[in-house]
Amino acid sequence: MSDADSITSTENEISVVRKIASRRLVGSAKRMNPVLALKAALPKAAELEMNMRLTVKEAKEGVLETQAMMEGIPEDCLLTILQARDGAQGLAGFDPQLLAALIEVQTTGQVSSAPAVVRAWTITDGQMCEPFIDRVFDVLELLLDADGRGPWFYGYRFARKVNDRRKLAMTLEETRYLFYACKVELGDGAKTGMMWLALPDSVRHATTGGQVGPENEDWQSGLRSAVLGSTVQLNAVLHRERVPLSWLMSLQEGQVMSIPGRQLEELVIEDSGARIVGTARLGQAAGQRAIRVTSRGSEPPPVVGVAGSGGGSPVSSPPQIPVAPAGENLPPDLPGMAVPDGPSGVQQGLPDLPDLPVGGGLPGLPDLPAGLPDAGAAPGLPDLPDLPNLPALTAE
Repeated sequence: MSDADSITSTENEISVVRKIASRRLVGSAKRMNPVLALKAALPKAAELEMNMRLTVKEAKEGVLETQAMMEGIPEDCLLTILQARDGAQGLAGFDPQLLAALIEVQTTGQVSSAPAVVRAWTITDGQMCEPFIDRVFDVLELLLDADGRGPWFYGYRFARKVNDRRKLAMTLEETRYLFYACKVELGDGAKTGMMWLALPDSVRHATTGGQVGPENEDWQSGLRSAVLGSTVQLNAVLHRERVPLSWLMSLQEGQVMSIPGRQLEELVIEDSGARIVGTARLGQAAGQRAIRVTSRGSEPPPVVGVAGSGGGSPVSSPPQIPVAPAGENLPPDLPGMAVPDGPSGVQQGLPDLPDLPVGGGLPGLPDLPAGLPDAGAAPGLPDLPDLPNLPALTAE
């Protein structure tokens, strides 16, 4: 398993644990609208994740276009991108007082009453908000399961801090956004801050795990993009041989194994299942070893034995039977026969036979004599005499 797969698996396990804990403390969720869900989710997420007291004093909802949505979040706030597994993107904004409270409670364990200082926000500041915002959406999923607008909130997680608001405004999807502004009191009144959420107001056929449902009209194209964008491992096989275990165990460092020269021009490209997907030629590029693909798809090369050099036992390969080229299936001419010619040597070949006389040069056959008896009128032959009895045998 790769490092990326391990990280994803760990994140999924943490998310499941969070949801179980959230469900236990939230209790039975009744049908509610998103504003009421936010008023319940923010305090619960602060309690579960930060062990911090948070009270929502006011929450407003609206639907804004992209430009109006960006103008609704002040410039001095920390802006983060939210990413769902089905590709949807949203925004979360934290004003300096709320951000300071989240950092203080994670570093000192309590919220200070000193007002926060506005400064340039760093990547670390964004990461300090990640556990809180992820837990907010965990609770929202539980509270909005029974509500028709639940899918608008499913699957969002903290992705990264926004470094340039102008570039972000140009890259965001031109659509309407569900916009929420929440005024919160932190740490028994030590600070008062603001939080903003902006989520695309589009129909999302998603599940609580953020996976795209098959009823989504873009599901097939999304699946195709995911498959074509996945990583595939290919192996370039220079040579393959079959050897006995005893020869393999006798291999020593420095031992030389001979590889047919033609193999450098006939590498085989295989996938992880040992299926041949093409052939290639060995070479180099930019000072490194490389291969050039010469064809796609091929028959597997024959696996032959190997003759070990050094301390190994040689393995003889099977004899190669010559194959006549196409159109030359007739056997070759027999060589001339040798005939001994006395003690001095051997005379090669027999002398040529004389030519036959031309037709009409042969003497004619004599006529048969007249008066020969007819074959059917020939006299019958006499019976043969009986054979004498054999003498009696005597036992010695």
